[in-house]
Amino acid sequence: MSSRRVTKSAIDWAAFAARVPEDQQISLKAFKTRHDAYLSKAMSYPENPPKIDWETYKKKIPVPGLVDQFQKQMASVKVSYPKDTLTSQIDQQEQEALASTKRFIQESNQRIEKLRTEAKQWEDMLPLHKMTMEEFILEFPENAHGFDQKRYQTLHPHDYDPKAGIIPGEKGSGAWNIGGPDRHLEDKNAH
Repeated sequence: MSSRRVTKSAIDWAAFAARVPEDQQISLKAFKTRHDAYLSKAMSYPENPPKIDWETYKKKIPVPGLVDQFQKQMASVKVSYPKDTLTSQIDQQEQEALASTKRFIQESNQRIEKLRTEAKQWEDMLPLHKMTMEEFILEFPENAHGFDQKRYQTLHPHDYDPKAGIIPGEKGSGAWNIGGPDRHLEDKNAH
């Protein structure tokens, strides 16, 4: 019987608290307080119940044989330790949870690897604002349909604003810079 006595809590409260969301920490502390109170109360009782002094009762009770009868009945009562019927189910659930967690980790690692590959492609790619329309169509063929090719036939950097009459960006780039509005800047810089 002594091997079954709980001497200390088997719960790792620090590890348990690390897994509990921050908004539920107060509930966890309340649960731990109740658990500690129950454990200290259980530990305050002796491991085995005190022995009954039958001789004292025989001296005090005048009815002959009554104490002997109670003693025999008390000796025949056996309160067995409850059988453990749930550990196997808990172990099975634990194995299922471990398998599910391993599958999730494996799938997550595959998704991470796929996203890293995509991120590497984006890092290696020419920035979108520096792409020509042809480069964009080659990079993203799934987005190429629907372009009005006659309307969007421009040269790099594809940011010509006909209302402003200038092309922002690199000097001398684009079809409209040839003899266009930036020419007076080139002439001033040449002097």
